Amino acid sequence: MNNDRHIISALVTNESGVLTRISGLFARRCYNIDSLTTCATEHPEYSRMTIVVRGDENDIKQIVLQLGKLPDCRMTGELSVNRAVLRELLLIKVQADPEKRAEIETVCRTYEAKIVDLSPESMVAELTGKPAR
Repeated sequence: MNNDRHIISALVTNESGVLTRISGLFARRCYNIDSLTTCATEHPEYSRMTIVVRGDENDIKQIVLQLGKLPDCRMTGELSVNRAVLRELLLIKVQADPEKRAEIETVCRTYEAKIVDLSPESMVAELTGKPAR
């Protein structure tokens, strides 16, 4: 199997169960979803799904065609990896005793991570960037 990454975009109805039906289509064809992002669009009745999957061109074309046959999908297509803006998000929770916090904050600054949550026992940091980073 070819391991090229492909990005599939689908405009779907904004209803419960749609995510299950779409992910089920991938599972039935034994494809693993590397990444899946869903959000509402400017039209409340639709959501946009962006799915990253690995495979060869023929397999991806077949998946796009199968997605297009689902009643929940209004539009589907493959996005060019070369023309897309790819970003990844890392959230990490670390145990942080008061004496270790300064050291953890220094590491976060070094990697340009932001501390997004602080509790008496732990810290949560967020890092976004290109996938290669």
